[in-house]
Amino acid sequence: MKFIDTSNILVSNHDSAEAAIKNALEIDSSYVFIDFSINENIASNWSLDRVEKIKNELFIQKRNAVCHGNFKNPIASYSLDKVYEARVDVAREIALAKVLKAPLILHPSAYDGIDKQSLDMDKATKALINCINFLDTLNPHDLWLENLPLLPIGSKYESSFCEEKSIRSILSSTSVKWLLDVGHAYVNQQLSFRLVEEFIHRIPAITIHDNFGKNDDHLPPGSGSIPFSEIFSMLKSCKWSGLIMIDCVPKFQIKEINTLKY
Repeated sequence: MKFIDTSNILVSNHDSAEAAIKNALEIDSSYVFIDFSINENIASNWSLDRVEKIKNELFIQKRNAVCHGNFKNPIASYSLDKVYEARVDVAREIALAKVLKAPLILHPSAYDGIDKQSLDMDKATKALINCINFLDTLNPHDLWLENLPLLPIGSKYESSFCEEKSIRSILSSTSVKWLLDVGHAYVNQQLSFRLVEEFIHRIPAITIHDNFGKNDDHLPPGSGSIPFSEIFSMLKSCKWSGLIMIDCVPKFQIKEINTLKY
């Protein structure tokens, strides 16, 4: 049974922006994933000239962009040197995303300058609120804050936007929108339907991938233990109709799209 239009699906693609446009055309998606911060480097790989070329190509192909930012910069830090560095890079990403008239995905990682085990979560939450409110003064096109696992694998940073308390505090104190990453929430056992229903009007998109509740495996739906049928039923009851992002191991992506189509 087809319950979703594949044109409203975005597949995460951490290759170049140019390759991401080709990928969107291949799967007939109306959206293109533009990565600023994993394999790309905002300071050296991006220029206004490149962005203008991408903007023109998106116009020709009738596609919309979603930009992926600050993966390497902890915007929830309360260490002053880290705060400054992160804000400078995100300000650049905001300027580029505005050219593309695209939302910018923010990652709420934090770092205290020592190690992630000593992080003060309350201070990190306040720092993140301050940073988001500062970024909002730059008049971004749109900011989406993605919930991360509490302790992302392979990262020296800790997430400050992963538990119900911090999510509610941040959404109540800023105008940022919530990119609900279902897989990340399930890793932390923090997939609260009550919280999603409360802030459903602030959720423009969800990211789906599967796991078994322990590691951020990024498996296709049905390969782990996330109750996707219950999640989609809840979203349907809330009359939610946003963007669905696919974010799993590349070789599984086509399988994941087919799962959504039928």
